[in-house]
Amino acid sequence: VFVLRLFNDAVAQFFMYLAMLLFLEGRHLFSSVSYSWAVSVKMHPLLCCPAVGLCLVLVGGWSHALLCVALMLVLQLAVAVPFLQANASAYLARAFGGPGDLQHAWSVNWRFLPEDVFQSKAFALALPALQICLLAWFAQVRWIPGGFFSRSIWKWRSGVELDDCNVIAMWFACNFIGVVCLRTLHFQFLVWYFHSVPFLAWYALRPERHGEGFAWAFRCLAVVGLTLAVELPYLITGFGQVRGPDGRRWDTAGVPLPAGSLLLQVAHWMLLLLLAVRAARCESEDEIVQRPKED
Repeated sequence: VFVLRLFNDAVAQFFMYLAMLLFLEGRHLFSSVSYSWAVSVKMHPLLCCPAVGLCLVLVGGWSHALLCVALMLVLQLAVAVPFLQANASAYLARAFGGPGDLQHAWSVNWRFLPEDVFQSKAFALALPALQICLLAWFAQVRWIPGGFFSRSIWKWRSGVELDDCNVIAMWFACNFIGVVCLRTLHFQFLVWYFHSVPFLAWYALRPERHGEGFAWAFRCLAVVGLTLAVELPYLITGFGQVRGPDGRRWDTAGVPLPAGSLLLQVAHWMLLLLLAVRAARCESEDEIVQRPKED
């Protein structure tokens, strides 16, 4: 699909992963540049924005986070200057995307819903509200040591080193929550999160903590099963009616199947539930999320 239509999703995702790698290496300013560049290619890296900002605050305090955010904004402004000079109103109106003309026939994740429900305003408002609630819950229970009222989140300057595995899980889970709550997923959107699904499934099930017996094998198979359940709905297609820009409708092959979208929803919510259960379990086990930096 990328070769045929030259979508830029993969390019944006490359810079997104590069930003994560640079953050893990402690090069936060370079990470901010790479993340901002990913957003300039396509808007979907913004799904990770809450986790990116939270990690910057935890590792260096608000002064450090605001410096990195300022650098991101400067890059965005620099990229936008030629377009603002040419036609500022058109750029501001169209550059940041939007719901557009969403077609029920092309929705990989909500194809099983009736079209009137898919197109309803209530449905469009409920999904971002659900995303905000999920992000707030994960931040309170899992991502912020001690929750929103902890001193770790309100320091102007900080000096802690975050655990690499938990940073990756935070970025990936934040992105995954955004994907789960999207109003529609098209085929090329798989690249936004598919690489993170095996990691999140393994992170939630933790087979390595169960020896090498049946429990270990079962969890390994569950990781494989969840990964395949996410990918299959993007691969299995059928016939459906689509609409052209002029309003004409016709039947065509290659549209998502209602059964596939239902399978995708089951896989999404099962993985999200496993991550939530792991969050509660880890909290009870006093898992270390951050540690002081060594001099």
